[in-house]
Amino acid sequence: MKMKIFGWLAIAVLIMVFVGCGSTPESGERSSTAKEARSVNVNWDSESTGTLTITNNTQEAFILFAGSISNQGIIGGIKSGPNVTRNFDIFDDVSENNGVFLLRAVRESDYRSEGSKINEDDVKFARLVTYDKNQRNMRTDIIIDNTSAYGGNEIVFFENDSNLVLEIRLDSPTGEKVATLPPFQRKKPVALQPDPQRFGYTYYPTYIYYDEKQHDVRSITTTDLAQGISALPIDPDSGQNVPFVVFPKPNTNNISHPVATLIVRNESDSGVLFRTGASPLRSIRGNGMINGGGEETFELDMNKMTTREIGGLNIDLRKGQENVKQVERKAYQAGWNYTLTLGRDGNLTWSEDGYLPDANRLNISLVNEIR
Repeated sequence: MKMKIFGWLAIAVLIMVFVGCGSTPESGERSSTAKEARSVNVNWDSESTGTLTITNNTQEAFILFAGSISNQGIIGGIKSGPNVTRNFDIFDDVSENNGVFLLRAVRESDYRSEGSKINEDDVKFARLVTYDKNQRNMRTDIIIDNTSAYGGNEIVFFENDSNLVLEIRLDSPTGEKVATLPPFQRKKPVALQPDPQRFGYTYYPTYIYYDEKQHDVRSITTTDLAQGISALPIDPDSGQNVPFVVFPKPNTNNISHPVATLIVRNESDSGVLFRTGASPLRSIRGNGMINGGGEETFELDMNKMTTREIGGLNIDLRKGQENVKQVERKAYQAGWNYTLTLGRDGNLTWSEDGYLPDANRLNISLVNEIR
C-alpha cells in the first residue's frame, strides 16, 4: 500500500515539473496571464538613440507595441501626461530593415490586469510609423492627445474591408483623425464623445499604401465615398444597437489622389523649417524640422483639384529673416511626386516625377503584424 501511495506521489511530482507553474511569460498574444503581465518588464526611460518621439497629453500611462499586441512587441511605456515626452529606439523591435508598422497604445492598467485578454478592442491609440535602419536621422513625432476619439462613452464599430490601412476622419476628408485600422480589421470599437445635438457624425476614409519606390506611405481617397458615411455613436450599455460603419476596398476606377507629394531634401549642415507663410508645416512623420543631411515628405492638399497652383511656401534657415528662402509659386498635379532640394550653396533646385502607382497593385505590408 505504501509503495502504491509513493508511486502516485512520484507521478504527481512529474506532472508538476512538466506542466510547470506559470513560470516566465512567453512572447505572443495569448501567452500572458494577468499575473505574468503584471511582472512584464517595461522600459519607461527615454532612449538617447531613439528616432521615434512620443508625447502623451492624456491622464493615462500607456504601454506601446510595434505591431501586434504581444510581449515581444512591447517597445516601452510612456507615463501619464500632460506634456510627457520620451524617445524610443525601435530598431531592435522591428524585423525588417525598412518598412512601416502600426504603433498601438494600450493603457498600462488594462494590460497589467488582463494579460492575454488584451485585444484590438483595448487599443486606445494607433498610428503608422515608417522607418529605415539605414537612415538613423529619419525621425517621427507622434502626439497622443485627449481628442473626441479618446475617453468617450459612446461607440461606433468600424470595419476595414480593404488590403490597405484605413484612417477614419471626422466630419470632413481632412478632419480630425479618430482611428487607424490595419487591413481587414473587423468590428473595431471607436469611442467618441456624445454629439450634444444627437445628429451623429459623418466619417470619411483615407486609404494608406506603402510606396515601394519612395520607401514611404502615401494616401488616396475614393470618389465612391465622397460624402462619407454617417452614424450616431451609441452607449453600448444603453440597450440600443451600436452602428456598424464598413469601408470597402476602394474601386480602382474611382481613386482620387487628394494631395501632391513634396519631398524636401536638406543638404546643408543645419536643420530648417518648411513653412507656408510664417507657419511651419509638419511632414507625414509629424516632424516640423528637416535635419541637416536629411529629408522629409509633405503632402500638399489639392482641394479636390487635379491641378492646383500653390504659392507662399518657404524654407526658414533659422538664422533671421534675410535667410528665409522663398519657394517659387508652382502648379502641382494630384498624385505626383516632387522633390525640392536645398543645396549646400543655399540654392533651391527642383525635380518632379509624374509617376503614379498602378491602382490595381496598391498594397501595404505591416511589419510585426500577426493575423
